[in-house]
Amino acid sequence: SEFDLKKRLSYFSYKELFSILKQRVLLTFSHEIDEEPIKYITDLICEQYVPVPGKGIEIIRDIYPLLKENHIMRNFKLIELCQSHFDQMQINDEFSMLNYISEEDFLNIIFLDNLSNYFISNMNYYITLYELEEIFNISCETLEYSKNVNEFQNIVKELLNIGVLRSSKKAQRENYPYSFDNSANTDSFFMVMSPNQLKTLIDTLFERC
Repeated sequence: SEFDLKKRLSYFSYKELFSILKQRVLLTFSHEIDEEPIKYITDLICEQYVPVPGKGIEIIRDIYPLLKENHIMRNFKLIELCQSHFDQMQINDEFSMLNYISEEDFLNIIFLDNLSNYFISNMNYYITLYELEEIFNISCETLEYSKNVNEFQNIVKELLNIGVLRSSKKAQRENYPYSFDNSANTDSFFMVMSPNQLKTLIDTLFERC
């Protein structure tokens, strides 16, 4: 049965996998490493692979030279490094993404531009639903559009569907799937593609206009 298969493969929950990878990082580095990259790697494994430690240990081995001397790793470097570890992340090739962006209305394009700027300037690995709504509101103000909650929800759902954003498991309780009805706005999201890559695609599109 599927349950027996998972049991034999020793699948782990998000918290268990994060704990294992965190311990591995503590053993690997003599200096303290920020937990956010470890959480991001754990999320990627749960989303793009199967929740087992092997893939995470491979990624930690690859980032070791980058973190050996530096205590902080820029988010786009980790994202780009991880793209070589997960075949599914290659779906977001530049040509397909450029075609997708070019077919969107101007509000969506401005939203994506502001989203990429958020990740680039703040160097964050995650963004909350509240922060996404702030970016949407700023995008509406830029274009002097009226703010529409339904339109905001549709944009986020679309970005989740095409894989630009993913909902983090670190902010989800067991058996409580992501929902827009969460008034606490505690759900976290992460980007699968590099924000620098997204920014370059948007700039390319603007140059065509």
